[in-house]
Amino acid sequence: MMARTDDPGREGVIIAGVQPLSPAVAAGIRPGDTLLAVNGSPTNARFEEDLPAVRKLIADLPIGEEATLVLLRGTEQIIVHARTEELSQLKGDQLEFTEWAFTASSLTPEIVQRARLDSNHGVWVSGVQPGGTAAQAGLRTGDIILWVDQKNVENLSQFRRTYEELVASAKLRVLLYVKQGALTRFVLVKQDGNGVTVENAPSEGDSSHAE
Repeated sequence: MMARTDDPGREGVIIAGVQPLSPAVAAGIRPGDTLLAVNGSPTNARFEEDLPAVRKLIADLPIGEEATLVLLRGTEQIIVHARTEELSQLKGDQLEFTEWAFTASSLTPEIVQRARLDSNHGVWVSGVQPGGTAAQAGLRTGDIILWVDQKNVENLSQFRRTYEELVASAKLRVLLYVKQGALTRFVLVKQDGNGVTVENAPSEGDSSHAE
């Protein structure tokens, strides 16, 4: 996600967000970095109407080839290399979970590899609606849901069935065990109609920990 620069004397485009498990993360790109150039082409965006041209420049990069990016991080100019890939490699079949206001996808081999999972069991949170149940509970885009109420999540279809049963039962509290990067944590969703909260609890014998 990119945003224009508000400073008329500043070049480049600000990186507002980085998709988890993406080539940008692998290359070390961080939110807040300013992208100055891609393969030698400047990426200036002082106005909103300048952003589509920058997005097109990136979208037109050949799939599977390495791109050279010039970034400004603070006062330091750095060069990183990122290999482009098709979005489909990171996104499997996707479903929307309306009551909790989020979307989830099946785990692709690329996600399993990058997340260093032992298996392809689980679902990948591909989007979270701000202010919705999932967001208020602390679920984040890029989280991988590994189990629900101590029951392993096998795949997207099985997760959907479990989710529908929980919504239908109006169970007051649902405990999710999720992973993002090297950290795992518990997320407690409250279905009591009074909003939801998050309780980040340690996994057995540990706090949010690196695996």
